[in-house]
Amino acid sequence: MRSLLDPFVGIAPRLPHDAGAPAVNGPAVFAMTPGHFAHYTLPVRGAAPMTFAVEGQLPEGIAFDPVKGRFSGVAAAEGDFPLRVTVRNAEGETSREFTLLVHKGKLGAAPLMGWTSWNAWKRSLDQRKILSAANLMKSLGAGRPGIRPRQSRLLLAGQPRS
Repeated sequence: MRSLLDPFVGIAPRLPHDAGAPAVNGPAVFAMTPGHFAHYTLPVRGAAPMTFAVEGQLPEGIAFDPVKGRFSGVAAAEGDFPLRVTVRNAEGETSREFTLLVHKGKLGAAPLMGWTSWNAWKRSLDQRKILSAANLMKSLGAGRPGIRPRQSRLLLAGQPRS
């Protein structure tokens, strides 16, 4: 049986995460709370090794690692920090605008990327299932730059954690 959406819905081609020129896959913003530790690794794909550069004023207390492409630290004060991020490898380079938002109550400024499927297990979620899913994602390369899975609240032993 065909769906009315069949002519409009298709499978996207799978792009290799570890080949070609770099591409930044993530959102154009990342939010953090002043006075709290935060880290964010730019999700990129492309052939390794890659180097990263940032132009613009970083928040006081936040450092950028040009090898890992990671922002980390404790921002001292609130503000919006527009930056330009450049990623290079032997195949080429790409740049894009990126903004660090440092404000109370702004976490989640960008939508979750991907599919969060823990709810499919309903009340039968347990540590074995979480570890099995995590190991599968790791074996498929989801721990490499370019893919940034994250679930901040998990159900363990059937009870939500705050």
